[in-house]
Amino acid sequence: MKYHISRISLWRWNKQYDGTKESIMDKSHKPKSKHPNAHTNQEYR
Repeated sequence: MKYHISRISLWRWNKQYDGTKESIMDKSHKPKSKHPNAHTNQEYR
């Protein structure tokens, strides 16, 4: 392994690469929605 990454990681990166630099930039890992058991704003107050 020349670049010391797993073959699966390479396949995943190749799958999401569409020819632009933006397609392989690191994306946010923040969840798009709140956890179902998260506290509501009323509970915080």
